[in-house]
Amino acid sequence: PKQPLPMTGGFCCQGAGFEASLEVLAEKVLEPLGLHLQQWAKVPYLCRGDSNKAWYVLSDAVMVLKSSADAPEVVERREPARMPSGGVFSAVLCPQRKRVGLL
Repeated sequence: PKQPLPMTGGFCCQGAGFEASLEVLAEKVLEPLGLHLQQWAKVPYLCRGDSNKAWYVLSDAVMVLKSSADAPEVVERREPARMPSGGVFSAVLCPQRKRVGLL
């Protein structure tokens, strides 16, 4: 996204841990879009290292979301966002099947 996510209180620089950040994401970002977090799992993300270490293990989340009846019917599709690690993040909402795909 080109604008900051409304994650006040959920940033690590504000002292939030992984689980607290996920809770803020669900409450302040996903729910206003009509998406409800059903299940989640904390999984490792292996990241290319630097001159100090060959690789790093970062925390990541895999989420199962359910679309509510008040979810927007049309969602603007945007170009995938480039992550600092070089990865790509993209989300697609399919209202007819009430599914969200994260690529």
